[in-house]
Amino acid sequence: MIALHVLEIGGLWCGVALEGKRVFATMFALSERDAFRGLLGELPVNSIHQVAQERDAVAEGVLRAMKSVFDGRDVSFSVEFAMSRLSQYSQRVLRLTSLIPTGYVTTYGALAKAASGSPRAVGRVMASNPFAPLIPCHRVVTASMTLGG
Repeated sequence: MIALHVLEIGGLWCGVALEGKRVFATMFALSERDAFRGLLGELPVNSIHQVAQERDAVAEGVLRAMKSVFDGRDVSFSVEFAMSRLSQYSQRVLRLTSLIPTGYVTTYGALAKAASGSPRAVGRVMASNPFAPLIPCHRVVTASMTLGG
């Protein structure tokens, strides 16, 4: 069963969907309702899920780590991502993206070369990243070092 957790931290609602100790999806929003709505949008249609009544240590750690990344702080933590529902290419791109350290960026093209794909394909993966900001798609930029779509 997938448990949905949300927490308001400093005016920002952070949400995480956990399947056991594995992160199924993450979400930022300006309201609790939008955080839940965003998480639900990442779940498979027939998934069994529920709103968690209490946050466990894993949920608390993930939510606080999300806020830290959002605030630009370096976060050192280990978490397993539930990626089996994603294509092999998406999994490869997301694993490579997770290696980009705080304070650094890479380009869609460089990431595409490392993942054996195209910059547009990398862009599609970044746009649908269900684990942002824990997998830092915000650190992938265009060849001109500007933000993409």
